[in-house]
Amino acid sequence: MSSGPLGDDGDGAALGDGGSSGSLGSGGGRTALVDVLKRVGVFALVVLVVVAGGTAVGGAPVSSAPTVSDVTVESFSGSESVVDVPPQEGELSMSADGDGKVIVIDTVHSGSVQRAALTPMVNTLTESGAEVRYRLGSRSGGGSLNESLAAADAYVVIGEGDPYTADELRGLDNFTRSGGRVLVVNEPSTGLGALSLLFGGVSRDTVTSPLSPAVSQAGLGFGSGYLYNVENYDLNYRSVYATPTGESPLTEGVDRAVVHASLPVTGDAVLTTTDGTTLSETRRSGAYGVVARSGNTTVVGDSSLFDQEFLYRADNEKLVGNLLDYLVSGEKRPADAPGTGSESESPFGA
Repeated sequence: MSSGPLGDDGDGAALGDGGSSGSLGSGGGRTALVDVLKRVGVFALVVLVVVAGGTAVGGAPVSSAPTVSDVTVESFSGSESVVDVPPQEGELSMSADGDGKVIVIDTVHSGSVQRAALTPMVNTLTESGAEVRYRLGSRSGGGSLNESLAAADAYVVIGEGDPYTADELRGLDNFTRSGGRVLVVNEPSTGLGALSLLFGGVSRDTVTSPLSPAVSQAGLGFGSGYLYNVENYDLNYRSVYATPTGESPLTEGVDRAVVHASLPVTGDAVLTTTDGTTLSETRRSGAYGVVARSGNTTVVGDSSLFDQEFLYRADNEKLVGNLLDYLVSGEKRPADAPGTGSESESPFGA
């Protein structure tokens, strides 16, 4: 009789009832049987140990897993690490009437502004009745800054772009003295701010120039570095809470705002960061101004406030709505201030 399918000798013979060397009845067959039984015994012992350890064949746990309702935050991290995240709710709106007001957004002195990122701001202004124009500059077929200001009620610059000339600085000073409103928004760099949509390829660690001369005329300014807080923050340590310093039209209805990697601002601050906030440049902790106003000039250290990602965090939409009210609430006299003596058919871009 031929050898079994398990091998070429008696130890690997097939299970049968014959009396030849190929069977398990005697001789080498009995040895093979003992060897097989030993192997089966070891396997059974392994299965028993594994099951006793809490895992069934296939890796599924024997005991039932806790339900979702049984899982708590403390199961994953200590209570000191749980972030108090404010809800994202609210609606960006204005209480002031913007009918007939002209708001100029400067793309020459701003840091590569992309209009899509300003959609919430622009839509809200236009819904109030205001007209929003983008200044492109003479190199793009537009007019001078002073010509743009002469036809405007408010002027907005976001991020630093081209430096201001002496004539432009005089024009801005005349514009604000005549009742025109100026809003200068800044950030330290593209790598730190959340509003990368607004800053295409502009990256600077400090912003003392060229925007500082434009706001220093009003006694305001920007510091360098960025603000962070490792103890009390929103989504991460660069998302810092800020609270009003007192009563101001700019902070009406604002209990707490969130700024992201903001620059500190100097001057009469209306919004300051909470205690424990640190400036990256000095590593000193304290309360830093992030929004300040002097007369008809306002500075903001964080452009992320206007972006969809941060617009509805905490009371940010109320803060931004107040800033938009501020833009349309000025009364410029004379209406063509600062006046340049030069004429331009269309100093604005489309």
